[in-house]
Formats: sequence, C-alpha cells, structure tokens
Amino acid sequence: AEDSREDMLWIREEFFMGYYGDTVVVVGHTPTQMLRRDRAPVPLFLPNNIVACDTGSYLPDGRISCVDVARYLRLRRGGHRLSFEECASCCVQAKPRHATEASATR
Repeated sequence: AEDSREDMLWIREEFFMGYYGDTVVVVGHTPTQMLRRDRAPVPLFLPNNIVACDTGSYLPDGRISCVDVARYLRLRRGGHRLSFEECASCCVQAKPRHATEASATR
C-alpha cells in the first residue's frame, strides 16, 4: 500500500522500529539525538537497513552531516556487518555556525 504524504512525514517510530526490508533507506527530518538520547550527534547506521543522517544542525550540540551512501553500500556488499570505524568512514561532519554566534562576532 502506498503511504500518504502525511504518514511519510510523521510515522517515525513505527517506521524505524518496523522496517526490515532489503533496500537501504536513508532518512532525515528526525535528529539522531532524538532517536538515541545518550549518543553524540552522528549519523546512525541501523541494523535494519536504515541510515538516519539528520544530526540536528539547529540544536546547540548539533552537526551538519553528509553520508557517502555509495561507499556505505560498497562496504556492505555480501552482507558484511560494518564496524563503527567503517560506518564513520562513510560520513563527514561540521559544526554549524549558529545565528547567535554569527551576530556576536560582528
């Protein structure tokens, strides 16, 4: 069944917990800090083929992140389970300069 646009925006938890497809799905719109509150703002490579890449750039401890999906897929060939270091090699991060910081330096 086709999901409605509203469902696609707001079914976060049901989707994160219930997806077990073979296709890797890259998601955003929910900062990873909201999914795992005890973790640093890094992309999450979940065991159920979901890559959560929103690292909350608007949050005080947030980051801007980029995930190299092609590299991630190459490393995973043959069902290989990736180590933390291998997953980290698929990401680049930067700390954003927030508006309050920018105005303070003027």
